[in-house]
Amino acid sequence: AVTYVTLCVYPPAEMPPAEITGRLGIEPTRSTRKGELRPVSTRRVPSRAWTRSTWFLSSEGKVASRDVRRHIDWILAHLTDRTLTLAELRAAGCETVLSCYWVSASGHGGPMLWPEQLARLSECGLELWFDVYCPWIGDAPPRSGHPAPAV
Repeated sequence: AVTYVTLCVYPPAEMPPAEITGRLGIEPTRSTRKGELRPVSTRRVPSRAWTRSTWFLSSEGKVASRDVRRHIDWILAHLTDRTLTLAELRAAGCETVLSCYWVSASGHGGPMLWPEQLARLSECGLELWFDVYCPWIGDAPPRSGHPAPAV
């Protein structure tokens, strides 16, 4: 299994990501600004501009656990005493979402959250969504020896 969690802040067009950094007092792991050119991987592909600004804080590479709860705790620890700031950002037109990337190792089981985490996410006004993958479906049975579910 592989997992990480990202706090995603999508500001209105007129708000630069640096303003989010200043308000939260947290450096993002990545941000983009609407209108700036995206990096290109080859010279044959023309550069395109970002169509919206973004601000991301990700646990990827920061938390050594396959338990999504540990990754959520890492994000929540960064948001201590910032509930009001998140509400102010939303009032200013920002969308705030917690995105959980999760890859199944065997096709059964799944991520779990503690009630305390759900309460904190609610206090922070954060929507939560899971980006779930089962890469073995259609390719090979799960490593656990259980048969793959019918697709």
